[in-house]
Amino acid sequence: EIITRMERVGLVSQQANGRWQVGPMTEADVHDHYAMRRILEPIALGEAAARLTPAMIDAQIAALRGFRADPGRVGTRELLLIERWLHQDIVLACDNRVLADSIKRSQLPLISTHISFTATRSEASVLCTIDQHLLVLEALCRGDVTAAAAALTAHLELAAGVAGARINQISPVDIPTALPFL
Repeated sequence: EIITRMERVGLVSQQANGRWQVGPMTEADVHDHYAMRRILEPIALGEAAARLTPAMIDAQIAALRGFRADPGRVGTRELLLIERWLHQDIVLACDNRVLADSIKRSQLPLISTHISFTATRSEASVLCTIDQHLLVLEALCRGDVTAAAAALTAHLELAAGVAGARINQISPVDIPTALPFL
């Protein structure tokens, strides 16, 4: 069942001889997953917006501003947390479970691109990610769901380019061996 689930999200594939193969994820794969996310996540954000509490949004904005003030303390763990706040806690809070499941299937294979951030990180990329998330959250705080969805679309477009380029720069020795999701 686990292998079937992994195959469903594109993490493994079964070869003609019946053996299972993992990866590699290509730049085209990254762009395809981000294309799906760019279409679906803004819709889910619009559906979820009414369910979000101002306290939740305010807490995330405050935390992001704290990270922005000290980007050096943002490592892989913090980056995954920042991504979870927007792309899971908010976007996947939509009522439509089929929509949420489709989004999650396109998010899962991209976890590796966030892990590779450890090897290729720069303070500029940390600040850019934080600023993009702040644009979405600040629009939600103002009650401007249209602006929040547009900011999310722009963020995903930029992230697709960054992740696609990063996947070509990373080598197996750059990936940490003790990954928390394993």
